Amino acid sequence: MLYKLNSMDTFIKGFIFDSRYKPYRHILFWIVLYIDEIFSLVGLTSEIEFPELIIVQLILDVLTVYIALYLFIPRFLNTMQYGLFLFLVFVSILSNIQFYFIAENHYYYYEEDHLSIYITSFVSTIGIIGLAIAIKLLKQQVKQTEERQNLIEQKNKIELQSFKDQINPHFLFNVLNTIYIQTQTNVAAATESIMKLSDLLRFQIYDVAHKECISYYRETTFLRNYLDLEIMRRDGLQYSWVEHAENLSALTIPSFIFLPLIENAIKHSKTTHASNEHISIEVSKSDTLFIMTCSNNIGDIKHPKGGFGLDNLKKRLHLLFNSSHKLLIEQKEGIFIIELSIPLDELHNNR
Repeated sequence: MLYKLNSMDTFIKGFIFDSRYKPYRHILFWIVLYIDEIFSLVGLTSEIEFPELIIVQLILDVLTVYIALYLFIPRFLNTMQYGLFLFLVFVSILSNIQFYFIAENHYYYYEEDHLSIYITSFVSTIGIIGLAIAIKLLKQQVKQTEERQNLIEQKNKIELQSFKDQINPHFLFNVLNTIYIQTQTNVAAATESIMKLSDLLRFQIYDVAHKECISYYRETTFLRNYLDLEIMRRDGLQYSWVEHAENLSALTIPSFIFLPLIENAIKHSKTTHASNEHISIEVSKSDTLFIMTCSNNIGDIKHPKGGFGLDNLKKRLHLLFNSSHKLLIEQKEGIFIIELSIPLDELHNNR
């Protein structure tokens, strides 16, 4: 019995929301509204004197409803122009009634009580268009709620995966091995490396635990430590970090949002000629945008796919900023370039 109930729920949901059933939904809507007139036309109830008027009324109602659903709602209601939306709906209802009276005057002549007839028609028409708009808005609300829930679930999965990828065991083992070698040859360098690794782990495990955002200063300090440790274990790798703006430390940014760019540059800059390995990071800010550009030489060593990756970064950026950000990726003259632009009003001001 439970299986049949679930199957019925699935069918009803599909009928209401699936675009395949859209023509049937609309036909059913008009059949329900005009059921009395349909019964009269087929002889089940008292005959209508002028059936032509039913056709005229149906055409006018269809035009009024669909103009409201597919023109007024997207262009005015969804853009929060509520006054203009209500005004246009009101005008369309009055136009509907007026055109119907023009058609009806060919068959009837009302000597008196025009206002009562007009009010009755107005109430009837506003009931039809109001019902159609209510159904449309209810469907929109249900779909938006479902989409938000799906986005939340997707965001949780992506963030969980990103957290798993933040502490890379292979990276840690390599760094620890390098530090061990340093303890045999250069104790001062080993001490500095241990401090950087300690800061890196503290940031990952404690500073950003359960935090969606972090200060720009803390995030970039973490990234610099990460790069310094990579340089320590890779002979020949170099990086430059240039900031073309002031007051960047006042910004709060999503935690680990830049890490995939750095990881990608480190991974794919590796070559058989170590002296050619270079990563360049530039940070700038305009009146409206925060911009980070990360570029690296394109190495000749192939790597298996894995890790956080640019694909997951794109998904996370979409969840965080929808379509307000830009992620430009290009290759030219042996250089791989990624430019991430985020509107400043999407970032928090940490003051």
